[in-house]
Amino acid sequence: MKKWGKVAKQNSESSNKLSFRERIAKWKEKKNIYSAKLLKRDEKEKSQEVKMIKRATLKRPIVKLVWNVVAVFSLCIVALGAYNAFRHNGKIENLQNQITETKKVNAEGIQENLAMRSGVEYFVQNFIKEYVTIKPGDEVQKGRQKILSKYLAQGLDKDAGIDYQSLNGEQIYKGSRILEVESAGEDQANVYVDVTTEFTPKDSPDKKQGRLYYLIRVQGSSDGYTVVDLPQPYMPKVGVNKSIQSKYANLSKDMKSEQEVRKFFESFFKAYTAKDRGDEIKFFFQKSNDIQSLQGSMEYVKVEDVNVYPMKKEKQFLVQCSVKLKQPVSGVISEHSFEFTLDRKGEGKFEILKMQPISYEVK
Repeated sequence: MKKWGKVAKQNSESSNKLSFRERIAKWKEKKNIYSAKLLKRDEKEKSQEVKMIKRATLKRPIVKLVWNVVAVFSLCIVALGAYNAFRHNGKIENLQNQITETKKVNAEGIQENLAMRSGVEYFVQNFIKEYVTIKPGDEVQKGRQKILSKYLAQGLDKDAGIDYQSLNGEQIYKGSRILEVESAGEDQANVYVDVTTEFTPKDSPDKKQGRLYYLIRVQGSSDGYTVVDLPQPYMPKVGVNKSIQSKYANLSKDMKSEQEVRKFFESFFKAYTAKDRGDEIKFFFQKSNDIQSLQGSMEYVKVEDVNVYPMKKEKQFLVQCSVKLKQPVSGVISEHSFEFTLDRKGEGKFEILKMQPISYEVK
């Protein structure tokens, strides 16, 4: 028996039809998939991935290539350096051979005396020390001969002229100084030496001080020095007396400025000699960089003579000043003279442009 009313729809038909909401959701999903912004972003990401892949594939070969280039370049530098070293060594050796075979020539074209080099003084002082040291005994004599053989030319007496048979005591070296070195011909020099010795007699404990003067003839070469003659005794010449004349004799004095200058120097020398006033010196000089005060090594006593001479330039003076100073330990007083160039800066005010020891004309 049939019931009244609407007949219910079959389930198969309802399943084939989507609801309105479902259709909207599906449409949005498709729209998002094919969105222009999303497609553009995907393309950008893919291009970046491609670049990263290329970099990863190229990175290792490029680094390896750069490393290979650096290695080859380094090997080339080493090879070139070795070549230049061998080439220059040959040149240096040839140059050294030329120096030993020929004389050195200075800037003026004059041949250099190889015996006049500065090392000759050290050589002679060492030689004279061994020469004047004389002690009795055969073994000591042989030892001395061995040492002297390093200094003496072949053919000279092994004992350098000393007669050991007459030896009546012991002589030792105390000190020496080189008085003069003069040229004595081609690559030879005469060296004048002042030697002090101490002699102890064989049968007496008393020691005697001696002073000797020797002329040592030395031959110089590229290998060093050689004594080519036995030491010759000599006596130095007595100094020839000379007279000095003041270069200020013909200058006119400025008597008006003398008292002002004297007071200025009294203040200056007090600061110049004081131990704890070294910084004040810079106020007296125009340029004080090279000025060094005495800092207590001498004590100021008083300013003696002050002579002031006007210079050609206005307000500048040449001053001759003598001052007495005292040694702080012994109390000995001595007089010292200086020459100053002053520049007047006002009444009683001066500035030192130059300070030096006083000079004379020697005749």
